[in-house]
Amino acid sequence: MGNLGQTFSRDKMPEGMSFSPLPVGDYVCSVKKTEVKATKAGDGQYIKLDLEVAQGDYAGRKLFAQIIFQHPSQQSVEIGLANLNKLCECAGIPNISDSDELLGTVCAV
Repeated sequence: MGNLGQTFSRDKMPEGMSFSPLPVGDYVCSVKKTEVKATKAGDGQYIKLDLEVAQGDYAGRKLFAQIIFQHPSQQSVEIGLANLNKLCECAGIPNISDSDELLGTVCAV
């Protein structure tokens, strides 16, 4: 058993907070945080992206993505690099050497 150090009360949660998946569609998002991380197996690397819906009914909702750029599976790398290419194209970034260059990027997802 683990003591929370506080009492959680459901009735004190703000109205409208939802963690359900967004409906299928296109959303304009901005990149709020990036981080390069090692895969669990330690045999690859990926960029972890925190995104935020920038406009519309779901403005402010958070999305998370991972882009693999180094991995033993060549197919995983190809998919990851294709996604990174799309993101860079959307941001007008011709070359990237640091994931933080993606910060503030606005793109459709």
